[in-house]
Amino acid sequence: MRACAPPVTLHGLSLGGEVRVEGGTVVLDHCHFGPSSGAGGRRLANVPSGGAARALSISGGDVVLASPVFEDCLGGAINVSGGKLRLLGGTLRRNHAARGGALIVSGGGEVELINATFEDNSASLSGGAIHV
Repeated sequence: MRACAPPVTLHGLSLGGEVRVEGGTVVLDHCHFGPSSGAGGRRLANVPSGGAARALSISGGDVVLASPVFEDCLGGAINVSGGKLRLLGGTLRRNHAARGGALIVSGGGEVELINATFEDNSASLSGGAIHV
């Protein structure tokens, strides 16, 4: 999604690739994020240092995640480098990245977490579950 895009609401989807939000308002309700179906894991395009892509990357806009499930995401679950994220409930389980297996917050990103469960996430460098 890009800036000036109309509001988007997605319900009950199963997503196996990277989702990028660069602007606008996005609501993801009861969506499941997991590993991609490709043999090589998540796609590697546009990812610095050759690492795997996050399941959800937010660089702008307002994003609400209502009761999502992020599990087994190689490259990590969520990256917030700008914009705002509200995570309402949900589970982030068995995600792995170099930093912040479940969630990494950098730059001007804002995050609000309410009743979320972080379970068995790991990182090879720092912040097994969350890195800020």
